[in-house]
Amino acid sequence: MENNEYDDITYVDSAQVFCDGGRGELGHPGVYLNIGEKPHIVCPYCSRKFAMIDNSSNNQRGESEH
Repeated sequence: MENNEYDDITYVDSAQVFCDGGRGELGHPGVYLNIGEKPHIVCPYCSRKFAMIDNSSNNQRGESEH
């Protein structure tokens, strides 16, 4: 399983995340990913998974309610 180094999910408090592989010169080009309405998003370069923290005050799903 060398290709999928990230088996865990990284929980974040923003729907927009930045991933560059986190390995300095051995990383990948930096990309911004939007979680949106999905339960999580996977980086197309390194397969790292990102998901929103359920009780985050920045969760965009709750912002559309008036």
